[in-house]
Amino acid sequence: MKSWLNQKKIYFETVAASLLGVMAILVSVSQVFVALKQQELTEAQLTVAKQSISPKIHATVVQIRSSDTGRYSEEELRVYNLGGPAFAAEESNAVWLRVKLYPEDKSQEIIEVELAMSGYFSATEVTQNPKGLMFTSIGSHNYQKWMDFNVEFMQYVELHGYYAEISLSRFLKVSYRDGFGEIQTDYFSVVPLKGAQALTDEVGEAKFALFRQSFGTEKAVDFYSLSEESLLNRVLSLSIDHSSDI
Repeated sequence: MKSWLNQKKIYFETVAASLLGVMAILVSVSQVFVALKQQELTEAQLTVAKQSISPKIHATVVQIRSSDTGRYSEEELRVYNLGGPAFAAEESNAVWLRVKLYPEDKSQEIIEVELAMSGYFSATEVTQNPKGLMFTSIGSHNYQKWMDFNVEFMQYVELHGYYAEISLSRFLKVSYRDGFGEIQTDYFSVVPLKGAQALTDEVGEAKFALFRQSFGTEKAVDFYSLSEESLLNRVLSLSIDHSSDI
């Protein structure tokens, strides 16, 4: 028996060395796995920490009732920060006017045009507060003028063989520096009664870029110089230009 063990000694030593090698590999793999889990935990803790001190931008559209007439006369776009402090914050908004014309002549196509509109919010009040109410965009009797124009325009286009739908879309861009010193930019679509709906950076950037590019062209109008005749002519002109490009 002793002789047999001596003869097989080399095999036992080889197997033992192999087992030790395998165990060393397993220990190394285990250490790597633990390190990865620790990294994931650290990243998760960092994410939670960032969220706890990160600003949370919210916006809402508010109609203000006139004490003299009892009618809603003005509309304000209010921007709040409900989270951690937002430093060096800046705000800009873009208002789009969408017009849809339905011809009485059913053989004609429906016309739909979207125009960049300046002047609806003619000024912005800045509180300089890093939290709470930060910005209020206002316009002089803008809501009353808009509601009156809405009715008058629909009546006007009926005299010219169309039925109309007109509406406003309000977009918001807020840039700020967060608690980590990083510059952030948030984009929103702000809908009355529904509040702010976040947009992706791609959609928001495209919307604001198109808004800026529209000014100085036929694709932009000024709110306070708008008339029923000028708007109808503008929409019809753009529809003709569009059809000629097809």
